[in-house]
Amino acid sequence: MSRILFVDDDPEIRNVSKQFLEKDTGFNVDPVETATAALLILQKNPYDAIISDFVMPDMDGIAFLKKVRSINTYIPFIIFTAHGDESVVIDALNNGADFYLKKNYNIRTQFFELTQIIKMSVARVHTEELLRKSEEKFRTIAEYSNEWMYWVDPHGSMIYVSPSCEQISGYTQEEFYQDPDLKDRIVYEKDLYSWIAHKESCSLQKNSLIRDFRIVHKDGSIRWIGHICQSIYDDHGAYAGRRVSNRDITGRKKTEELFMKERNNFLKIFRAAPVGLLLINSRNEIVQVNNVISDMVLRSPADIIRERVGGGLGCINSQLDPRGCGYSDHCQECPLRQGLETLLLNGNRIHGEVIPLTLIIHGKTNIRWLHVNAEPVEIDGFHYVIVAIDDITKQRQIEDALRENEEHFRSLFENMLEGYAYCQMLYDTKGNPNDWIYLDVNDAFGQLTGLTDVKGKLISEVIPDVMEETPGLFDIYNSVVVTGEPTKFEINFTPLHIWLQISVFRPKEGHFVAVFENITERKLANEALVSVNHKLNLLSNITRHDIGNELQVMFGYLEIIGYNELDPKLQEHIRRINTSAHNIERQLAFSKDYQDIGVKVPIWQDVKSVIIRIVNSMGLTPIRIEIDIFGVEIYADPLTEKVYYNLIENARRYGEKITQIRFYGREDVGGYVIVCEDDGIGIPDEYKKKIFNREYFKHTGFGLNLSREILDITGITIQETGTPGTGAKFEILVPRGKYRFIGLGE
Repeated sequence: MSRILFVDDDPEIRNVSKQFLEKDTGFNVDPVETATAALLILQKNPYDAIISDFVMPDMDGIAFLKKVRSINTYIPFIIFTAHGDESVVIDALNNGADFYLKKNYNIRTQFFELTQIIKMSVARVHTEELLRKSEEKFRTIAEYSNEWMYWVDPHGSMIYVSPSCEQISGYTQEEFYQDPDLKDRIVYEKDLYSWIAHKESCSLQKNSLIRDFRIVHKDGSIRWIGHICQSIYDDHGAYAGRRVSNRDITGRKKTEELFMKERNNFLKIFRAAPVGLLLINSRNEIVQVNNVISDMVLRSPADIIRERVGGGLGCINSQLDPRGCGYSDHCQECPLRQGLETLLLNGNRIHGEVIPLTLIIHGKTNIRWLHVNAEPVEIDGFHYVIVAIDDITKQRQIEDALRENEEHFRSLFENMLEGYAYCQMLYDTKGNPNDWIYLDVNDAFGQLTGLTDVKGKLISEVIPDVMEETPGLFDIYNSVVVTGEPTKFEINFTPLHIWLQISVFRPKEGHFVAVFENITERKLANEALVSVNHKLNLLSNITRHDIGNELQVMFGYLEIIGYNELDPKLQEHIRRINTSAHNIERQLAFSKDYQDIGVKVPIWQDVKSVIIRIVNSMGLTPIRIEIDIFGVEIYADPLTEKVYYNLIENARRYGEKITQIRFYGREDVGGYVIVCEDDGIGIPDEYKKKIFNREYFKHTGFGLNLSREILDITGITIQETGTPGTGAKFEILVPRGKYRFIGLGE
């Protein structure tokens, strides 16, 4: 189940979003009101993705995004808001947002799209995390191994060289990266022919190949190398390079030479050898063993001697029959036993065989990979076999880790939803970028662009006019290639008539990787939304203007009629017409104010200053106004001044016996309360909640309904709590984080 952190200051949005996102999705959504609270939660709990509003009271979505990215660079961050223009979108994406989705009124479609974005983002990050762990595992093994390992691509370029190359050859990683042919030139001249033949056979065989050869160390000395390589093939069976592991076996080789040259010192050399050694008689029994073998199988030499080879090493098959090694049905297939028996019978030596054996060591089953050399020797007229065993299990584990890493990468490459293109930048004679070649692309590349069969082709072949139509794209790619600094951007790719969002980085010198997605539909939707809003506002303004003109004509004719001198019944009809016309005028003003709600970004406002400005503009004599609020600012829509205006105007109109209006404030458990009370007739209990509806109770609804909507933008609420007969009392609750004290030393 994916755990989602949803940050939005609107409680209704949080509630609706939680219900939609948790329905049949496997998501667990934690709604949070502010970015500050979200940051505290992130420090205590892990989340798979973050969804954030852009306009929030304590900090905007970009500031919140930057703080999140300073803590976690990988967690998907999606800005989900009804605000913001194209510059905000670009700013968000440049600062590390994964997606930017604008709220709309098609709720089901909107949350379906948001759900898909979350799933895709979480899956992508999960896949990238697996790849990072796999790469870290491989690099950890490689960086701390004594083996000199490297990868070469089909063209002979080095993909990776481990640090041990310097210890074994004397040459640094950088020297091999800059000169991949160096590995061939340091091969000892007497082994060069066999080395060339070995390289040619690598591309023809899929199994691991093993060869011992000599190199010339940087200091001029000759070193023996134990070489294991594995050819790599792509999904189509094409040769894709080699993975190689070299180890310095000079000591082992010298030991083997000493055996041939110094038979009289055989036992001394035997015990001192740096590799495991066994001396076996003609009955396949161990008569001598060195400490390397003893340490390898965790048995004392006394427990190994006089055992058959399998029994002495602890082979699991030797325990299946009471008679020991050689009598189990599985023993007939044992390559070590077969090799030793053939050697004893025909004198055919074993050289460089890699044999897997399942050994029981301290009661536990272990699969060990053994590099085996065996030679027949004669001692005191008796025939023996000396067996040199090198435990290469760790080396095989490294190979398995390399293979696993390669499989993880290939799986990610083929299944990622974004298009992927690995390219080499090409330059003209003046050093200016003029083309690039596609070295590799994934399936999504063709699905998103409609381009097929591009691998190995120049971009100028695929899209001939690309340089002229999108010169800026070349500049961006070249900047990444030259500086090594990755970047992310959006571009209208006119050759294909699509919008792309592209992330580009440099994997190695002269190359770049572009990971992209097609955002054409999103761009078109945004453009359409902007256009529709503009047209709706234009239509609304024109309509209000025309109706306003007609009302002025109506008021003019009513004034001309002079209905006070007419028949009383006719006067009443005309009075009602005049009242209706004024209601229409008031509704037009309301629609203009309502249209402007939320258009401007909320700001910090000094409560007392705003109220004083409204009072001074109204001419309220003889009503006395008291304002007992000092040093308090609230974060609200700029139209909040209309809230104070409506409260004062309603009190003056409908308070009847009103003589004073008082504003004061107090800090409460839920936040800061701004109180507006008067000494008029008050509001009956049955109307207290309904007065905030449109056109309810003495026609106060327009103003109070508008006031509630204005305050709700930043989570502020309003209610009437007065006592009927003693005056109206409105309490405005500003939640914590949406108010602050100024000029009070706090």
